Amino acid sequence: MNLFVISVFRPNHNYTYTLIYEISYKYPRLLSILMVVHRICCVYKPTTKQFSDSRLWVYCGGLAMFCVVMLTIPYLSNCPVSMNQRKFVVLPDCLPRRHPVTIIINKFVGTIPFFAMSLNIILILYIRHQKHKLQRVHCTTIVQNMKNIEMNMVLQSFYTTIFLTFHDLTYQLIDYTMASAS
Repeated sequence: MNLFVISVFRPNHNYTYTLIYEISYKYPRLLSILMVVHRICCVYKPTTKQFSDSRLWVYCGGLAMFCVVMLTIPYLSNCPVSMNQRKFVVLPDCLPRRHPVTIIINKFVGTIPFFAMSLNIILILYIRHQKHKLQRVHCTTIVQNMKNIEMNMVLQSFYTTIFLTFHDLTYQLIDYTMASAS
């Protein structure tokens, strides 16, 4: 009974669940870039209106639409991507060929956490440098509070990218050990 249910379920719904998995995996990585850019703009130009609440919603929605469209293109093509739950691997059905969009997305998404981490480190170093300059000059409480808020925002972004980087590195390590074992 279970094998029958699985054999009926997998061909009918696997592509849809793979699409949902791909979106939920790749969208946070795109969002981390937006988060880092937001932090950079807040540090360099604290009074900018480019990242108001309504604009952030538009940016996040635009990134979500971009992610959905880019991942739906291979889904609707003759080379969809599907997940093998037993091996925990996502592969296109037309191996060794791949859809060009799949190739571009896979190359780009793998570098996002490292790129975001680099930008965060540069931003933290910049804030530390600015903090040492400000310590020489007497700051008001408001300016000091703004600097503390900026640093907290950057640290939040930094911790998020650490998590994403750690997640990707452990996935690559598991993938490498699985490939070595077989």
